[in-house]
Amino acid sequence: MGRVIFHIDMNSFFASCEIAENPELKGQKVAVAHVSLDKKGMVLAATYEAKAYGIKTTMLVYEALRLCPDLIFVEPNHELYQEYSRKFFSYFHKITPLVEPASIDEGYLDVTDICKPHEYLDLAKKTLKVQANTIIDAYSELSESEAEVYYIEEEFKGFK
Repeated sequence: MGRVIFHIDMNSFFASCEIAENPELKGQKVAVAHVSLDKKGMVLAATYEAKAYGIKTTMLVYEALRLCPDLIFVEPNHELYQEYSRKFFSYFHKITPLVEPASIDEGYLDVTDICKPHEYLDLAKKTLKVQANTIIDAYSELSESEAEVYYIEEEFKGFK
C-alpha cells in the first residue's frame, strides 16, 4: 500500500480569523478586502453567508457591493492570519510530524504510520470535523494549551 496523505485546505480562512477575533461578525455577510475610495480593492476571503450572495475571492469590491449592498468589509490583518496559521500547523504536527505546508491555510499531512489502514477513514472524518472555524472558535475561547489538550484527547482518541 502507498502513502496516505491528507490535504488540508481551510476555506474562508481570513474571514474565519476575523470572526474569531470579532465574534459579533459570526453569521454575517463578511468579506476581507482593502476598501479604497474607488472601490477597486479585491476580496481576499468571504464568509459562507457572503458567498451565498455570489461573493467570490478575487472579486472587486464594487462588484461585491453590487451583489450584496450590506456586505461588511474588514481590512486584512496578515499578522493575525500568520498567528492563526502557526497555531494550525502546530496542531497538525500533533497529529503527525510529517506535515508539508503549501500556503498560509493549506498543507499536506502524511498519516500513513499513525493508524491502521482500516482507521484512515475515521481519522479523515475527525480531521474534517476539526476544520478552520471549529479550531478558531476553540482557540478564541480556550487558552492554547487547553485547546491542544481538547483536540488531542477528544478529536483524535485512539490515533496517537
